[in-house]
Parts: sequence; structure tokens; C-alpha cells
Amino acid sequence: MPGTTQITKLRMLSVNILLTIWSPANQILKKTWQLINDLTSRHPNKVRNIAEIKVGEQTVTESSEIAEELNLPFSSVGEKLASEIPSSYVEPESYLEATKTTFSLKDPPVSVIRKLLAKLNERNAAGLDNIPCS
Repeated sequence: MPGTTQITKLRMLSVNILLTIWSPANQILKKTWQLINDLTSRHPNKVRNIAEIKVGEQTVTESSEIAEELNLPFSSVGEKLASEIPSSYVEPESYLEATKTTFSLKDPPVSVIRKLLAKLNERNAAGLDNIPCS
């Protein structure tokens, strides 16, 4: 069994090793968080605006053009993905199975329409998408 001085030396050695490993890692961690905070503008007292961006060889400084350039990848991703889908010549009806069941729709009675209209809240209106609020 090691003596007290040997145990003390081992402890000091392990502390030195930990400090040697921890100190640079801690500095890297601090710098990483500083970078993350700078990039995400998480400093409440600092207002960061992008003054200019470089697009190819051209420098863009107008705020509306900067916004347009930054939004471009997001606004065009749907069109790009859609263009990569192979075209198909399958008729949609081919997915339906034939059935012998029939049904028909009848006009509802006027009284039912009046009851439904009376239940509508006059303060709620459909938006531009014509989807009702309630």
C-alpha cells in the first residue's frame, strides 16, 4: 500500500492532469458559446443588422435585397424538390377500387340551412383562405 506522501503526489498529479485537460477544453467551450451567442444575437443589448452580403462577385447592401437573398434557399426548396420527382403517367382513378355501392346527395331542407346560419357567430369571418374561424 502506498504511503501518505505517495498518495498526496498521486492526487497532485491527477489534479494537474485534469487542469491540463480542462483548461484548454474550457476555453474552447467558452469561445464556442461566444460564437453561438454572437451568431444567434442572443445578447439582448446588442442589435445586429447585416450591413452587406456577398452574392457571387456582387456585394448586396440594400436591406430588401439582403432579405431576398437570404430567403431564396427557403423559398425555392419546394420547387427544386418537386422538379426532382420523376413524372408519372398513372391516372389517379387507377388507385380506386370498383364498387357496386351507389349514393346520392339531396338538397337539405331550408329549415336546416336557417338553423345552421343562426348558429354562426357574426363576429367571426372567414379569412382569405375561406376557412371559417370556428
